[in-house]
Amino acid sequence: MTKTQSLKIACFSLLVLILLFFGGKIFQPKWMYGDSPITLQVGGFYEEPEESIDVLLLGSCNMYNAFNPLILWEKYGVTSYVFGSSDQELWTSYYYLKEALEYQKPKLVVLETLFLTHGDAPNEFYNRRAADYMRLSSHKLGLINTYITIEQEWKEGQGDQIVEPIFNYLNYVLPVLRYHSRWNELEEEDFEYWSEKKSYVTKGGTPVFRHTTYEYNRDYMAPSAQSVVIKDKAYSYFSEIIELCKSNGIELVLVKSFSAYFWNDAQHKAVAQLADEYDVPFLDFNVEFQSYGFDLDTDFYSTTGERLNAYGMQKLSDFLSDYIVENYNIAPRTDDADLVDWWNQGIERYNEDVLNARESDPFWERVRLLNKR
Repeated sequence: MTKTQSLKIACFSLLVLILLFFGGKIFQPKWMYGDSPITLQVGGFYEEPEESIDVLLLGSCNMYNAFNPLILWEKYGVTSYVFGSSDQELWTSYYYLKEALEYQKPKLVVLETLFLTHGDAPNEFYNRRAADYMRLSSHKLGLINTYITIEQEWKEGQGDQIVEPIFNYLNYVLPVLRYHSRWNELEEEDFEYWSEKKSYVTKGGTPVFRHTTYEYNRDYMAPSAQSVVIKDKAYSYFSEIIELCKSNGIELVLVKSFSAYFWNDAQHKAVAQLADEYDVPFLDFNVEFQSYGFDLDTDFYSTTGERLNAYGMQKLSDFLSDYIVENYNIAPRTDDADLVDWWNQGIERYNEDVLNARESDPFWERVRLLNKR
């Protein structure tokens, strides 16, 4: 084979890889609406000005439906971002934190603790939602490899036929291999998303303007004589998060949002013991939740009580914002005119959502409009 032929093959191979990579951007599903618009939440993180976020929040829907960074900004001028994803396991939180540190230098990390004690079989759907809109980096590749390893271990335990890891790996790195069958489902947003500004006005937090009455176990935090066992892999990655925070001079606080579905006193005891072991503060908003002003009949958007609605989010955000400012030395960013304007744009858009919600349901009068700084 001549040098010219080798060069042509190399150029052709490179062109194919480029087409596969950018083709995947079009074929990837765009999760942009509803209660978990992960495409916008993850993509929006990269639109935040570098080194402008002082509080980073990690976790599942129990975090991004529970905390509104605009409230912390309005009250104290402190910047934050909820870098969450659906069913975010501790290994995802770990790699999200590593990824975030490439762009931001947070002074505080707030970690939602549900998945220290909760978790099911590996779920490709949730893995995809977490990984697909991360930028290609060593951290994304590390997360993908972790997903594949965990899936392989689980399949071996189930006695299922093993799928070759390299095929799964390429599926993640080149999404067109996974999503090519969507060719007849493509819509305008699949093409337009990549040319539009991807900032997320509520900074990763997702307020949901629906409300319902909780219909299940109203005594879900009844005292338990024992604690649950924290999963080994979750414990391992929690330890990694601790070390990563320490090595970067970042404070860490653990939080369990008000959520009556996947939580109970036995889980609380397990996480409280872990927090004591590592000397990390732990706020559980389910313990004597009435003292925080929470209400089972007004604060959830589903009858299962799994996630907070915009009203419950406002309550938790108010309290957690006060706690952060009272306990951590984080200066306001209000002397940066460009940053003030950037955050005020988010408040303006959020207020529009509140006003629209009020028009359709007087319930939302209890969600206040935010003041621009």
